[in-house]
Amino acid sequence: PAQGTARLRRAIARHLRGTRGMNVNPDNIVIGAGAQLLDTMLVQLLGADKVYAVEDPGYLRLTRIYQAMGCEVRHVPLDAEGVDLSALQKTGTDVLHLMPSHQYPTGLVTSIARRYALLSWAAERPGRYLIEDDFDCEFRLAGKPIPALASIDAAQSVIYTNTFSKSLSSALRLAYMVLPDELMERFKRNLGFYASSVSSVDQVALARLLESGDYERHVNRVRVRARGARDGLAALVRKTFPAGEVSIEYADAGLYCVVAVECDAGGSSFARALTRSSIPFIDIGDCFWCADGASVPENSTQILVQYDDLSPKVLTTLELQLMGGALCNLSE
Repeated sequence: PAQGTARLRRAIARHLRGTRGMNVNPDNIVIGAGAQLLDTMLVQLLGADKVYAVEDPGYLRLTRIYQAMGCEVRHVPLDAEGVDLSALQKTGTDVLHLMPSHQYPTGLVTSIARRYALLSWAAERPGRYLIEDDFDCEFRLAGKPIPALASIDAAQSVIYTNTFSKSLSSALRLAYMVLPDELMERFKRNLGFYASSVSSVDQVALARLLESGDYERHVNRVRVRARGARDGLAALVRKTFPAGEVSIEYADAGLYCVVAVECDAGGSSFARALTRSSIPFIDIGDCFWCADGASVPENSTQILVQYDDLSPKVLTTLELQLMGGALCNLSE
């Protein structure tokens, strides 16, 4: 079926009920070959004549996908609680694509008050939708899981999307979305002619993984490994930079943390040590869509470091690089 195999859709619905508090009808799930394909299908479903908004800083490929589909795109800044609502209201947006559980790249978790405010914004006008991108929600490392935005949506204005790229492998190319009833009917009417873009063999294999509990056990193992990497990095930063010139932020969710680095000798030495230890990182300043006039914060740098790049051996190498840098600074 165009939506994907019934068995996998049922398994995903059970998974969402148990992990995200969502009561999902399997008939409202659409499976596709990766999040990018689903994003393009959503434009076909909602219309390229709508105004789409994305978070800034954010995942720049989203902007390019929407622009390639002929859409008008707005970039909405963030504040301490999530998407800046006052800025959003000035954009004339019809569809907002956001990552409320763990924003990329800042790691920000949208507050419950802001979630309800965004739902109210979407309900103000027919045809407004929130696309909830829940890409690494399984990996909550501390505290209770954050409920999905879709789980508190009474007006059916949230389109929930997720992928198995983070939890299993990006090579799998398997993602899914949960459509509100009205959009599901529109999908069947307008896009139901598509053949499923994911191999039925892959779908049945993943369904078995979910049904057996092996998927959840795998996620738990990855979560334990990520928590160990996070704790090791945090301890190393506290030990090496007791004055706080380097600090870790938003480290309780997802498979990466944000490291705030002051633009001084200490902060610069941390970035150099990461490079010398072959630990890849992303400068969040590179994730602003500056064509809209966004300004990158000065006097400090925020970088994104992924936990799957931080094995105990790599952390030891990083510590040696930091110690070597400290000795060089003392000798100077």
